[in-house]
Amino acid sequence: MPIEPGSKVYTEDGYAWIYICEIPDGGHVVSAAYEEGYSEHTKIVGTVWPDEPPTHQLSAEHAKLTEQLAAVRDELALARRELAEIPKRLEALKGRSAALDRIEDFIEGRITHAVVARYGRVEIKTLEEVLKGGDGGDRGDRTQRLVALYGDTKGDLNWNINRYRDGSGGWETITPATSEEDAREEAQRLIEGLLADKPHIADTLIASADVCGVTVPPAVRADAWERRHASLEKSVDRTTAELRKALEARYAHGDRPDLEVANESL
Repeated sequence: MPIEPGSKVYTEDGYAWIYICEIPDGGHVVSAAYEEGYSEHTKIVGTVWPDEPPTHQLSAEHAKLTEQLAAVRDELALARRELAEIPKRLEALKGRSAALDRIEDFIEGRITHAVVARYGRVEIKTLEEVLKGGDGGDRGDRTQRLVALYGDTKGDLNWNINRYRDGSGGWETITPATSEEDAREEAQRLIEGLLADKPHIADTLIASADVCGVTVPPAVRADAWERRHASLEKSVDRTTAELRKALEARYAHGDRPDLEVANESL
């Protein structure tokens, strides 16, 4: 359909013009469109549209894609900010619990040994030994939870490991270490703390210290010996009293041995 001169047309770049005429060898003459009509600025263009050109449809699609891209960029910026916060948050967590100091070592595969504590006995083991169940089975290729971070209501955290590969049995508290020397230092701190908190199991702890190559102060050894000696004396006195009572009951109505002599012989 011929385009009427003076009507508004659009070029492929989306600009509006006033249509002048069509030229014989192809093309169209247009003039810049102003509210008051024609302008002196004219040019020849190849194609014109009486309505908005297809580029406007493309522009709308482009605007939609641009909006989506902006949303993706916002998400990426947020992710980068959160990623940047991770080291700070990790450091803050480390300050709250010694157990969290080893998270990066676990992730990076730097853990080679562990200090295992169970029923007052403290041992240093390699990671390979730790990952073997109580039945001797290798748990290294299992998908079950092998090492878990446990916490109590006070906010204290500990690394625990299940004793058996099938998930049965109890959990042992472990302290991860990056070398045998590191494990020995951890064992030193652990045994010192247990000796202070649980002096009644000092003999077991001292035996563990000797196996682990951990130093125990002579005063602590002497105190443990005195406590053990006092406990043995009490045990002897209690046993003697029970035996005396049993003898008295047995010979209450008849001849009986001299209890004083019997007591001295005991």
